[in-house]
Amino acid sequence: MIPVPQLRKTHLAGLLSIFIILTVSTYINRFPTGDDAWFGEQSYWLHKEGIIRSEFFRGIVGWEDQILVSHKLFLGFGAVVIRIYQKPTKV
Repeated sequence: MIPVPQLRKTHLAGLLSIFIILTVSTYINRFPTGDDAWFGEQSYWLHKEGIIRSEFFRGIVGWEDQILVSHKLFLGFGAVVIRIYQKPTKV
């Protein structure tokens, strides 16, 4: 009999694999849309300054300072991707 913790790890690994395959399959023949730039900019500011904000929406309810309601997991992932692919700066 398989121990319960091992069974859970197996299920989680399988579920994660399915989600990764589904995610990658959505990128085939996909073209960037307007939301991509908006989320990309918010991820950039999160990476650069540590807060989610937007210059795209300057003057709208203070979003140039901080956006409180956002897709935080999505933007956090975007900030990590920016950090991975960021060119090193010369000192």
